Amino acid sequence: MGLGKFVFPRSSRIRSFSAVTVRHEDNRRLLVGQSILRSHSVHGNSYTPDGWFGQKIGRTGVQQPVEDTAFIERFEYDFCLERNGEPGLSVVGPFCDPDWTADRVAHAIAEDYFHPILSHELVVTVEGPSSELVVSADSIVDVVKTVSPAQ
Repeated sequence: MGLGKFVFPRSSRIRSFSAVTVRHEDNRRLLVGQSILRSHSVHGNSYTPDGWFGQKIGRTGVQQPVEDTAFIERFEYDFCLERNGEPGLSVVGPFCDPDWTADRVAHAIAEDYFHPILSHELVVTVEGPSSELVVSADSIVDVVKTVSPAQ
């Protein structure tokens, strides 16, 4: 179970996130999303809190990632994503909690993912409204020295 299942929706004031991935093995671009509401009932019918964004196959089918190129390109344009076909994951967390600044996110990444970063297995770019920080094996020491730790 990945940490993102909890961290991404919790960092959004509307408990939602979307993600575009470009898979390394086949360069497929996929778009998914999730919103976590409260468990609720409407007219006696109970509903789970998870809402998934994707493409539903059939009436009772499971949500599948969106693969429509034009749709994904519009999503990337609307959210200023710059993956440019490179393998990796871009996550969009709308209405981010004001306590989650780019510096705090970069510091948390350096703290929690130092091993894959130092092993050259992970590079993370954190973008804020007026800043961009790259956390890599070459920059992690400077990131830890210059950004404020999570409170």
